[in-house]
Amino acid sequence: MSKLSSNIKDILQVLISDEKLMRLLYYKARNYLDNVLEDNPDNENYRPNILNNDKESLFKSGVVNGNPQAKIDIITDRIKSAPKYDDLADNEKCRLCFYLGDTTTTGNFVHNDQEVIFDVLTHVEYEEKDFRNSKIIDRLNELLFHRNITGVGKFIFTGASRQEDLVENYTCYRVTYKYGSMMSKGRN
Repeated sequence: MSKLSSNIKDILQVLISDEKLMRLLYYKARNYLDNVLEDNPDNENYRPNILNNDKESLFKSGVVNGNPQAKIDIITDRIKSAPKYDDLADNEKCRLCFYLGDTTTTGNFVHNDQEVIFDVLTHVEYEEKDFRNSKIIDRLNELLFHRNITGVGKFIFTGASRQEDLVENYTCYRVTYKYGSMMSKGRN
């Protein structure tokens, strides 16, 4: 039995702890020049942080700061640990779904290569203003590529491909990585 549930929790923790990723998934750009990553409160493009809930920006831009449940709702709506798309058709949003892919043997009875799949979905209203899908993929690579996230060794990028017709009016890309997965000891 592998330690896959522990590995997937480690990956989730990296994703939900990143303010830039959350901003890219949540905030919609107003135009081509708008920067949803702006973190200077004095800048006109500033939006409140999602993760640290700065109380000075209470209720600005639709984020109910100071409310832990609002933060949880945003995270659980935008990041899914399963390929969940059925609720997107009537909504304009970005979503990152991640889940385990194939496991391949390395010839070692204790170690396998585990694939992790990330589906990046962005509504055209996000995509056409600031190429959001590419920005989310870039951020995902910054967070994961060649880093020790979980398991054994570093995350290795194995490919990306456009996914046609997953959800109408959405741009969808599938990005895959692999990492070394350890097998747990069997019961005696």
